[in-house]
Amino acid sequence: MKSLNRVFLMGYLGQSPELQISKSGKPYSRLSVATHRTWINKEDEKEDKTDWHSVFVWGPLAERCCNNLRKGALVCNEGSLTYWQVAAQENYKNAIQGHEVRFLN
Repeated sequence: MKSLNRVFLMGYLGQSPELQISKSGKPYSRLSVATHRTWINKEDEKEDKTDWHSVFVWGPLAERCCNNLRKGALVCNEGSLTYWQVAAQENYKNAIQGHEVRFLN
């Protein structure tokens, strides 16, 4: 059986994207995307939580995002989840490698 690593996020940008250049010379940008959850707790009270996600986009997609998106924009991201170990620590970080970004407003 094949495996699947696919993530879909729809949320709002917490900041305007900025174009950066990697050590290998490729343009990229990190999109800071907020998603919101709501639930009812044991005391029958409504609770809300905002989760922040890092979505990295590369090449022409990064350039389009930087030219067309601003803080507060609603976007739909499709990509894959990646992990890496923080140097000299036991902690891991995760991020989404964005393959497609839809501008929704």
